[in-house]
Amino acid sequence: EKDNYGFCSDLDKKAVACFSRTGLAVYEMVIRGHFEVERTNAQKVLAEGKGADRISYKLRNYAEVLKTIALRRGSIKDYLKIAEETGINPTDCVEIAEVFHRRKRLDEVIVWVDKGIALLGKSGRYDSSEHQLKQMKRETLKKLGRSEDALAAAWAEFQECPSPYGIGDLMKYVPNDKTAEWREKVVALALQGRLDQCLELLVKLGEWD
Repeated sequence: EKDNYGFCSDLDKKAVACFSRTGLAVYEMVIRGHFEVERTNAQKVLAEGKGADRISYKLRNYAEVLKTIALRRGSIKDYLKIAEETGINPTDCVEIAEVFHRRKRLDEVIVWVDKGIALLGKSGRYDSSEHQLKQMKRETLKKLGRSEDALAAAWAEFQECPSPYGIGDLMKYVPNDKTAEWREKVVALALQGRLDQCLELLVKLGEWD
């Protein structure tokens, strides 16, 4: 709390990986105590009509630590209980989807990825988890045998932001016998865009003519 330079940034979450089971239980008890104090303070603020935006940074931070502890213990139920108190966000959906992915419950992965993408749309602003959510959806669809859906999702994302960096992601989902056809689609899209983007895409594809 007295670190003005960020040397200990996220230390409270990183520490979770260092505890034994007993130590983790004690640490959780301590953090939960702080969380309850901050939650009580937040409820007072809301009761005074000052708005949800006045909920303290500390409350959200203690919630993040508790969620990290829940992930360490593999408890999605405990994770969701905390997340719902401070508002589920796209990053929460990524974390839960990754747990289901490790458990090979791919249908559940799609459910939570879609939920995260829907939350992105509601916020109307950039979120660092956006790329991860969309990539996870494409890869999971492919693993589920839904290759056409994975390609459609990749193409839709590429059309939103056609860049040399996205070509590799797109072509991963293109069948080998249709590579030439999809190169032509990318070239056609490039020719409709700005000159600088067009040239970058054509150079990336080696379309010198």
